Amino acid sequence: MSPAAAKASATDLQCSRDDLTLPLAGAGTQARCVGTYRQVPAEAVEMKARGLRIPLLLLLVIVVVKARLSHIQRWGGFKEQATSEKNMNSTIHFFIQSYNNASNDTYLFQVQKLIQSQMQLTTGVEYLVTVKIGRTKCKKNETKKASCPLQSNKLKKSLVCKSLIYTVPWMNYYQLWNNSCQGSKDLY
Repeated sequence: MSPAAAKASATDLQCSRDDLTLPLAGAGTQARCVGTYRQVPAEAVEMKARGLRIPLLLLLVIVVVKARLSHIQRWGGFKEQATSEKNMNSTIHFFIQSYNNASNDTYLFQVQKLIQSQMQLTTGVEYLVTVKIGRTKCKKNETKKASCPLQSNKLKKSLVCKSLIYTVPWMNYYQLWNNSCQGSKDLY
């Protein structure tokens, strides 16, 4: 090896111990590592640093996402509290329309009683509602009347429905996320 090549390779080396790198003294000094240190090419150190970028970025993303999720969870979960009557009425109206549109029943159903209402703030408002609904005398294909009386004969049917409804009230946006209805034994 020529003296110029030896000098160039000496300045391109670093001393390394236990994956920690220490640069050598300034240019022009002879490359020398003392004790248990060994000479490592600078390119190897750069490659090792590049290899750590992606795991460190993933760790940063995980920390940020976890912080944001814990912030959302601190909003409190579902709570029974007074809600605005306007928001609750429009939410219940949305629910019964969704139920009637999805139902195979010939007759429309209407809400008889709001049994329980809980809300949770997220990016909008989530309502967990339990309502009692009943079959009316109005058929689906008829023009909608202002009010429909409930069935009182053998066609009488009542259900208790638990629903999760997501809404962004200030944008007039509603979405039914979950709904389950069971026959009512007139407990409510």
